[in-house]
Amino acid sequence: MKLKFTRVPNKYKNPFVINGLRGSILISNSNKNQNILYVGNLLTGVDLNWHLLNYLQSFGNLTSVDLPGIGGMNSFRSIDKQINLDNYVDYLISIIKSRYKNKRFVIFADGFGLVIVTKLLLKYSKLSSQVKIVICINGALSSNCYDKVDLSYDIYGIFIHFKKLFNIKSKLSSPDRILKLNPYYKLDFQDPSLDLYKTDRNYLRKLLDKNDYLTHLSLSKQLAELDITGKIKDVNLWNIHLSNSNIDKSKADESIRNIYSKYNKSSPKLSMLDILFDTNNSISNIFTLRLRKKLSK
Repeated sequence: MKLKFTRVPNKYKNPFVINGLRGSILISNSNKNQNILYVGNLLTGVDLNWHLLNYLQSFGNLTSVDLPGIGGMNSFRSIDKQINLDNYVDYLISIIKSRYKNKRFVIFADGFGLVIVTKLLLKYSKLSSQVKIVICINGALSSNCYDKVDLSYDIYGIFIHFKKLFNIKSKLSSPDRILKLNPYYKLDFQDPSLDLYKTDRNYLRKLLDKNDYLTHLSLSKQLAELDITGKIKDVNLWNIHLSNSNIDKSKADESIRNIYSKYNKSSPKLSMLDILFDTNNSISNIFTLRLRKKLSK
């Protein structure tokens, strides 16, 4: 089977400047009275998840922005700020104020995005009244949720691989070294069965080459030491576990339940490949019927 990425249509993406940071914003307007904010993961920005974003826009007005140092947006270093989670929280609250003001909205957080969203809700507790629901994929709020033995793909592995990246003496270009040292979600870019050698492999190289490597190194170290505490009582959170995740599901559930009083979990038989390529199942299968009904209200 030939697997091929579907690019984000250009009509949805626009240049975006906020607090001195330049990046891209994705806006898809709908005739439905629902607002959805997508907060992306640590590696790719919005460019690799069009199947998911396209599905989300069927429920309402969708907004997604690149995170500093990720997806082509300037790093915090470009405006003389530290690369830390608190600054990502302040960045996200600026987005929310500019887009939603007093409107209610849904948050969809992809992996690392849940860390930022959770710290945001703990810091700005009044925001809970605006957030109708938080949905996340492979959410985890403590470093002990990750498999410390297999260092190839989890956040510990990312940190170690990036340390290698800066020390390695290689003739390979930076993107090639990234692909070689840090495969994305167990996706082996060298596997010819995925047919990523031509268009898609070059596309992935360009995406990863946009990222600020020092941002990844710094955030990976912070995530490897992550331990969030606090209580969020008024926000309903749904955590969707993918089948090929290296996260310990029981520990991930516990880490979230310790913070979110209103917690629901779902484990569809889908992998990250299904989301990237929409191959074996419709992307809608990551949402339970109950969750789809909540999104449709």
